Amino acid sequence: MSLDSSTGVRARDLVAGYDNNPVVSANLDLRSGLICFIGPNASGKTTLARALAGVLKPLGGVVIVDGRDLYSLSNVDRSRIIGFLPTGSPRAPLMKVFDIVSMGRTPWRGLSLSSRDLKAILRSMDLAGVSGLSDRYFNDLSDGQRQRVLIAMALAREPRVLILDEPTSFLDPINRIRIFDLLKEISKEILVIVTTHDIELASRYCDQVYSVKDGSVSKLVSWEGVGDLYGSGDLVYIPIVNSFEYRLPEGSPEIHLFGGCGSAFSYVRRNRLDMPVSVGPVFYSDLDNLALSRLGAKVYVYDGSLDLDAVSKQIFSASEAIAFKVPDECLPDAVLDLIYRNRDKVRFVDVESFG
Repeated sequence: MSLDSSTGVRARDLVAGYDNNPVVSANLDLRSGLICFIGPNASGKTTLARALAGVLKPLGGVVIVDGRDLYSLSNVDRSRIIGFLPTGSPRAPLMKVFDIVSMGRTPWRGLSLSSRDLKAILRSMDLAGVSGLSDRYFNDLSDGQRQRVLIAMALAREPRVLILDEPTSFLDPINRIRIFDLLKEISKEILVIVTTHDIELASRYCDQVYSVKDGSVSKLVSWEGVGDLYGSGDLVYIPIVNSFEYRLPEGSPEIHLFGGCGSAFSYVRRNRLDMPVSVGPVFYSDLDNLALSRLGAKVYVYDGSLDLDAVSKQIFSASEAIAFKVPDECLPDAVLDLIYRNRDKVRFVDVESFG
């Protein structure tokens, strides 16, 4: 499994759907690495994945793999160059892991496994980290182990491209990371295409990310636009922490948080504050500024020109002021002095007591 200059998947004026009803359209040029498609439910991600994999014939346009029209090939030839894993996990109560992985050789094998077949099977199991599970029954495995076995099965056919539809949708957080670790490693050898709802892992692992919304596919230019992609409404996407958070109400601040080092942001999200909030003064690069300003909080950013006396009057006009016990370097010295001088007006909270 190695890449050359002809390797890749191209979609030209692709239109895919069911019963002559278009669901998604795309023009793509996917060459190498780990490529991810994100988007809300029913946006067309699965339909696109199936069309690119050759299991759903397009309503229009073409899919070109390694310079060949995918749908001009026979089913066997398509199966030899593309490995496809749909979402979910099959049931196979009487089959062992080796038997499952061996099924990946179906497009190549004869009546019995050849030496090449065995070599491909063993290599794929080693790459997927399931060699030690060879004699285990598939149904006795954990969900994470099963997914690795299914990936090994797809790799056993020695495909040029591996396409997976939401491969981590049913896995716990640790196994989601491990599966993406595996996919990243595989993508060093062949093109890997993934649809996923896991924004955080997509941002960490994927070489290119495409958004799918209302059947339209486009390359993601900035993570700032992810909130609009999902039509979040009262939820705002915070790129620096890869999460959606509730927007704070507008109005005069009812509570002031001195914060620092992200403590105010943590307090807001852990306590699910639903009131106008002011924060600071904090350093410009502090998480409290980068996150809470996006949520609609009034954030005072410290610089040499900030009038602390004027800010102090605004701060203590709120019903309550909270200062978090954070390291001194999290706040400017002048702010620490302001808190100390007004300590009788401030409630001090240990960050470890949040929630």
